[in-house]
Amino acid sequence: MAYWWVFQSETYAIEKEEGFIWAPLQDKAGKTPFHWSNVKEVKPDDTIFSCVDQEIKAIGIAKTNAYESKRPDKFTPDKSWMEKGLKVTVEYNELRVPLPVDSIRKALLGMLPGKYSPLTKKGTGAEGYLFNLQALAGRFLLAKIEELNN
Repeated sequence: MAYWWVFQSETYAIEKEEGFIWAPLQDKAGKTPFHWSNVKEVKPDDTIFSCVDQEIKAIGIAKTNAYESKRPDKFTPDKSWMEKGLKVTVEYNELRVPLPVDSIRKALLGMLPGKYSPLTKKGTGAEGYLFNLQALAGRFLLAKIEELNN
């Protein structure tokens, strides 16, 4: 089982409601950023932490491997995205009490890689969609969420 951190902002409500994460296969220039290609690495039973507005708002459990899918109809059209993408079916568990990133930032930074991390060295959110977390960081987040939500 792996742990993932997904930044969802404006897509969170749609992805949670319909039960998935999705990223384009390529941008209009034909390139695939690592944070989009990470979607193909998600496996069933992986844990996905949904970060929205600097809070972990939900824990998702992947139900499928990634599969090809067109851009969700409810997504706002984005001229920089191709229509084809990768989708993973996810069971979302919204937290009663979201976990503020500020409350765990300092401790979490020491558990994150220097490259391809969801947080920059200064502790701000990195530019990107889906980031892999080491098991230590994933278990840390689960423990903090459990403390807040009993």
